[in-house]
Amino acid sequence: MYDHITIIADIQNENFDILNKYFDSLNDSNYIDNGIRNFLIYADENYLMNNEEYVEKIEKLYIFKNNEIRNILNLSLEYLRSLFSIRRIWLMSYSPKSNISFHVDSELKRHLICFNEDDMFFNYECNGGDLHKRNLSYTENLEKMINDPLKFNDFFLKDDPNNKIINSKKNKIYSFGDCGHSFFNGSDTKYRFNLVFEIF
Repeated sequence: MYDHITIIADIQNENFDILNKYFDSLNDSNYIDNGIRNFLIYADENYLMNNEEYVEKIEKLYIFKNNEIRNILNLSLEYLRSLFSIRRIWLMSYSPKSNISFHVDSELKRHLICFNEDDMFFNYECNGGDLHKRNLSYTENLEKMINDPLKFNDFFLKDDPNNKIINSKKNKIYSFGDCGHSFFNGSDTKYRFNLVFEIF
């Protein structure tokens, strides 16, 4: 397992290309929920879900009312499962100026693939020291500077020379391993969409 954010594969699949264009077109706040939404859209039959987990029916999701797009997503998920032994897959959406807290996904073998990209879509990585304490501090500072992403980026990079900021690219698969990390949509107008998946 990697201890930092690493590109491990590059998707070459026409269905993913279609989804890239579709998700890039979704910028209507009346159509997409604000904040961060994550939907569990696949769980392997051998994965034991807890009482609070359930797999969303894709046809019920607000962004998949179009039958053709829904079918393309299903084909894309099948393709992804042909490459990896996948336990769970989530679809995540980030509205402008939304982020998740800094955290560590220890031993979960989680991966990310983006459907769209932008210079203001940031992935943060930190390693070493007391990660719990650092994650709390970075989350607090990011929330204070939420409307000035570049100010936070400057603070984050100066705080530790080993910290990294990555602008994820569409159709690249990233492993984010056991490092402290966060994802932030610093755009004023654009929505960010990606899949997060775990492998066995």
